[in-house]
Amino acid sequence: MCGLVSVFGNLNAPHSLKMFELMLSVSQMRGLDSTGIAVVKSDGVEIVKDTLPPLALMWTKGYKNATKEIGKSIGLLGHNRLATNGKVNQTNAHPFRHKHITLIHNGVLYKDIETTGKPEGETDSETICLGIAERGVEEVWKELRGSAALIWWNSEDEKLYVATNGDRPLALAISEDGQTIYMASDEDFLTLASDSLFVPFRKQVIWKPEKDTLYSYSFKDNKIKEGAKKLEKYMAPVYYNNFRNHHGGNWYKGQREIPFREEPLMNGETHTSSETISIEYKPQLPPQDNKIVELRPNEKVDSRTFNRRYRECHSCKESLIDAFETSVIISKHIAICETCAASAKAAGVPLTAEALKGV
Repeated sequence: MCGLVSVFGNLNAPHSLKMFELMLSVSQMRGLDSTGIAVVKSDGVEIVKDTLPPLALMWTKGYKNATKEIGKSIGLLGHNRLATNGKVNQTNAHPFRHKHITLIHNGVLYKDIETTGKPEGETDSETICLGIAERGVEEVWKELRGSAALIWWNSEDEKLYVATNGDRPLALAISEDGQTIYMASDEDFLTLASDSLFVPFRKQVIWKPEKDTLYSYSFKDNKIKEGAKKLEKYMAPVYYNNFRNHHGGNWYKGQREIPFREEPLMNGETHTSSETISIEYKPQLPPQDNKIVELRPNEKVDSRTFNRRYRECHSCKESLIDAFETSVIISKHIAICETCAASAKAAGVPLTAEALKGV
């Protein structure tokens, strides 16, 4: 859990820097391991970050110099880090900058984004920044496994970008004059800053971006132009295996849509098209007994019941385990072996419970 804060647009507006600093200060409840800011200017991006809480960072010489002429800047990015991957040091603190991308991230990845270049630090967040700089967000988003709320500045097209996969919160609001956009990880941070500094939002609306959607913002002539498009999210591999329906033990046919990307199956084959595959799950039934003895109209005995109920021959006391096929069942509790049954038949003794009771 980290804290994201951003103010972009007309920074000459009253309290723009104070709004940013207030939101950054309260955002420290989402992470105290380090704090960092990026000041986006027309001639470049200046980053100040350290393993300090927000208020301590604001007293540093680097922060004061970076925000000295804030009215000439395009925007501000702020981040409070709660360390998950990587040590707590200045290198692993946000924001990250690679080529034309300056990025802040809230979330945790289960697997780092594949990159050609080598990150400077040890965090999964930096691999996102490097991956977007190398291949673009469309390709990176397909590989993004985990949680992510991202805000980044692209110095090539001079646009601010926002994206989330819905697993981490993010809130946005636009100033009443429509010239400045504010962002924070928690909408309460926006509300607190707005109420404290008397900076009303347009229509008093705070909204949350839709997941798997890329939002872009350009800032020219004190106007904000917004764009949005859907991103293709990560699709987990689909594996097929025979399994049993626990509702009554019935077997059934299963259908599952294969993702359009190439995904491995259990047998090593791959599918590259979006198609629906029907697989028939065949039952693996236990071997059936050919012999079933009916004692009464509603009671039948098979080999399993026999081994559990008839342990030994009633006459000679020999074991009857696994002798189901050759033994003779007399009653619910009496059975005799094949030898004793032949002897009783030769002696003319009827094979009944009453006749064998005294034997």
